[in-house]
Amino acid sequence: ILARLRRGAFYSFLLFTFTFFLFTLIDMTKLPEHYRKYFWDCDFYEITMETYPFFITERLLNYGNEQTLYWLLAQIDKAYLTNVVKHSRNLDKKTKNYWNILLS
Repeated sequence: ILARLRRGAFYSFLLFTFTFFLFTLIDMTKLPEHYRKYFWDCDFYEITMETYPFFITERLLNYGNEQTLYWLLAQIDKAYLTNVVKHSRNLDKKTKNYWNILLS
């Protein structure tokens, strides 16, 4: 009986851990709530880094502060950032020039 109880507790623990990990992964793709001000013209809850990474990167590079840039750089790699800076039509000229200098 004790072995079955231990096994049941172990499976419950595994299920809890998996569920917690799954919800953590889902939340990682969402934008932090205090970034809502950068996406005033969009449905904030619909944009995630999985669905619109190019748009989010452009918007945060143009309007973000130091904290948002740290978050953004933790989400994307240098090659993707270089691609966005190179191909974006929505970045300001000053922003584009600044990131071209930093990334070269």
